[in-house]
This record gives sequence, structure tokens and C-alpha cells, in this order.
Amino acid sequence: MEQQAKIFLSEERGLTQLDWMRSYSTFNFGAYKTDCKTPVGNLYVLNDDTLAGGKSLYLKAEEDTFVIIIPIAGAVEYKDKNGNSNTIIAGQALTAALEGGAAFVVTNPYPEALVNFLQLWVKAPGVQHTTGIREYPFDISLLKNSFATKELAPGIKLRLGKFEGRKKTLVNFNSGKTVFAFAIEGAFELEERLLHARDGLALWGAQAIDMEALSNDAIMLVLEMG
Repeated sequence: MEQQAKIFLSEERGLTQLDWMRSYSTFNFGAYKTDCKTPVGNLYVLNDDTLAGGKSLYLKAEEDTFVIIIPIAGAVEYKDKNGNSNTIIAGQALTAALEGGAAFVVTNPYPEALVNFLQLWVKAPGVQHTTGIREYPFDISLLKNSFATKELAPGIKLRLGKFEGRKKTLVNFNSGKTVFAFAIEGAFELEERLLHARDGLALWGAQAIDMEALSNDAIMLVLEMG
């Protein structure tokens, strides 16, 4: 099968900005709509959010969804209508299973400091049969030229890794997958394409991805979908 690919550049993301928050949207979200920013596989939201001290984002899942929260700087508190709540810090990830239409809140627990976090929404039909939230430790400081991998659900895997400059890595998949790679920090060459910080690359029918870090302390996220 021929592998298809599409790059999502950081500078082409949608921007929503208020005096207390800033949100960059890799895909169509809220008032940001464009034909070239449609979802990739089951991944339909990837937002890069910054919140001022003590502020909250009130959000609602459009359909049955796994929500993934990854703090980049600081910590965030998650709460939903089912009574689930948790505070996670940089180096951790949280996933929550929500029914379509369910609301949740993400709050900056610090009174003055800014926080920055990623949120990913992955379609998960029938997710109402799954309850609660799960926390995954990703101690980025301990990762050296490798990925930490967590299976969020059958067919959905999240990888986070930190790499030194010029380190090459090959990630294999069991069969042709839909994959979305996102450079959190630093620069990478991935499948002969250059990714700078906050650039993304979608791959369809991927058997493997070949990547090389081009800067030190480069951090990569890879979401594998069925």
C-alpha cells in the first residue's frame, strides 16, 4: 500500500486569543474552519493551550471521545461531570473517556503563573461503557533517545520520547496504521520531511516511521490509530 502523508505547519494553525488564554488549533476547532485542516483518522482535536493563573477552559466533547491532556509547562487540573478530577504535572499524561456531549473543565491551579498543555481528542465510539480517568507517567527527564509507550485503548497507542541531536530512531507498527506525529520541542526529520517545534505530520498506511532528531532535547509525540 502506498503511504500517504500530509504536513501540518505550526505557523498555519488556527489561533484563538483572549487576555487570559491562547489556543493554537492544528485542526478545525471552534470558529477556526478551513478545508485543509480536517481530522486525521480518529484524531479530531489537537490544541496547544496556554492559560493565565487561576483561569479555566470549559469544553464539551462533540462525540464519544478519549480526551488526552499533556502538560508541557506547569500543571493542570481536570474535572468532568462524572465527578472525576485530577491534577497532573509536566511529565505526565491523563486520559478520560467521555460520552458525546459531555462537558469537562481544565484549570490552571496556579494563581499567577502561566501553564501550557496539549489536549488531543480521539473519537472512540461506545466510550460510554468506559468510566473514570487514567494517569500515565511520562518522565521526560528520564527518557534518552527512546519512547515511552502507552496503549490507551485497543488500536490506539500514545508515544512520547526525548532525543539527542542526530539520533536516528525507527518505530515499527504491526500493520498499516494511521499515525500522527507532533514535534513538541526541537526539530526532526521524519520520513524525509522536516518538522520544527509544534509541526505535525499525518501518515496513512504506515508500517513504520524513520526519524532523526536534529537538535538536542527534542521531544516527539506519536499517536498510532487503527
